[in-house]
Amino acid sequence: MKHRKSFFVIIALLVSLLLAAAVAGKMPEGMISGEQGYRKEQKGAAKDTSEDPTVKVIESAVIIESGDLVGCGNVWETDGDIVTVITASHVIADEEDVRVRLANGDVLGAEALRNDTESDYCFLRVKAGDVSGVTGIVRADDLPQAGAEVFMALPFLPESASIGTVGLDKGESGPAVSKGVVISPGIYSEDLTMDVIYCSIDVSEGMSGGGLFDDKGRYLGFLIGGSDEAEGMFLPVVSIVQ
Repeated sequence: MKHRKSFFVIIALLVSLLLAAAVAGKMPEGMISGEQGYRKEQKGAAKDTSEDPTVKVIESAVIIESGDLVGCGNVWETDGDIVTVITASHVIADEEDVRVRLANGDVLGAEALRNDTESDYCFLRVKAGDVSGVTGIVRADDLPQAGAEVFMALPFLPESASIGTVGLDKGESGPAVSKGVVISPGIYSEDLTMDVIYCSIDVSEGMSGGGLFDDKGRYLGFLIGGSDEAEGMFLPVVSIVQ
């Protein structure tokens, strides 16, 4: 009984010490209160962007200038310091005069590897000294479903764009995102004489060649036509044979 009584006395003293420390706003060394632990975790926590598909997509997006034309495109793949870009053929006014602005801000000359004017796609080759901040796309294996949420992401809003996009107003610079929905994943366009992905999405002059992505960040195709009534028509990547 004597030993048991001593045990309870020791426990009582420890509890008293802990309560006194808590009232004083100070815990014994090596212990963190719930509120202090939360604040410590918040202070050191980095923003989790792993679930945001636009982060990597923007790193693949490029602006293309050729003659008097301006358009967009995406990095198809990288191989060392060689960057392959895909865009719409109608963006290329002069194959001898093509400049590509990468997501890291570098503006570099480019040459046309394959320019299919009939199918309206073009692959460009860029020799980049620095490919940091540049990422290739992840291509989708099939067409999206009707009603699927999609988006376009641009590293910079082209000066020729007549609209603002989500998170960026006309005239501003910086990453821009335009969100939309697939209306028909495979419909024949008489104006374009080809099958397209038809979406309800804000598009504008200067965005031709820009990629369309699903909610997982997979590349579905690129813009080849549209209107100022939130209509966008995209050439499906599954119809392109490199």
